[in-house]
Amino acid sequence: MRRWRSTTRHSSPHRSRSMYERIRCVLFDVGGVLVDWNPEHLYRTVIPSADERNRFLTDCCNYQWNHELNLGADVAGAIDEKVRRYPDFRLAIEAYYSRWIEMVPNLVPGIMEIVSDLTRAGLPLHLVTNSPVWAMPKLRARYPIFENFESTVTSGEHGVAKPDPKLLAIAHRRTGVAREQLLLIDDRAENVESAQRMGVRGVIFTTAKSLREELYRLRVLDSKESGYAEKAGSRPAIDDTRRP
Repeated sequence: MRRWRSTTRHSSPHRSRSMYERIRCVLFDVGGVLVDWNPEHLYRTVIPSADERNRFLTDCCNYQWNHELNLGADVAGAIDEKVRRYPDFRLAIEAYYSRWIEMVPNLVPGIMEIVSDLTRAGLPLHLVTNSPVWAMPKLRARYPIFENFESTVTSGEHGVAKPDPKLLAIAHRRTGVAREQLLLIDDRAENVESAQRMGVRGVIFTTAKSLREELYRLRVLDSKESGYAEKAGSRPAIDDTRRP
């Protein structure tokens, strides 16, 4: 998933040397690409004061703490330790796990249509994400879009996070295709650059519109028909409506 706070970027997609290989499989990041993950979504309701909320997210449950959870730290133990250090924030700290799904209120606009096009065309889709193991079941229970993905590699399961190439290598092995035939879609430039050094092509995600244009350029999708440029047998997509 993306970093604790997002920043506006205007990066162009990265390209590998193997531009003539047909892309046979796509790896998707989760937060910032498929879903709009941001702790502010939850904590605006838990801590109405902007100053207090900023202190909480800077000093207490901050990026470093989130990163440790992404690497597989025990969430119950981590919460207990934070409560001991910041007793005034007890309810907010406990909400990090008990109300985590409220950090993810929506899909990223336009991404469902792209996933649907890729799925209907028969292109295998997989996930590689910096997140705790326990986060993905929560997302799958809420968003049917995740039924379109064949496998999930999380940093919490393996104890290593992007941009470390070890996590990307694990995800690559799950796909069963050559690195030159794999495409990573991620909202962090450093993750795309890490994939590129491995020989995997990558796109830095900014919006669904710009992603679709790049998929047309790479001939992963056909601009004249929503689907894979070289179809190998289509399969039905899972249409998305957010579950209650």
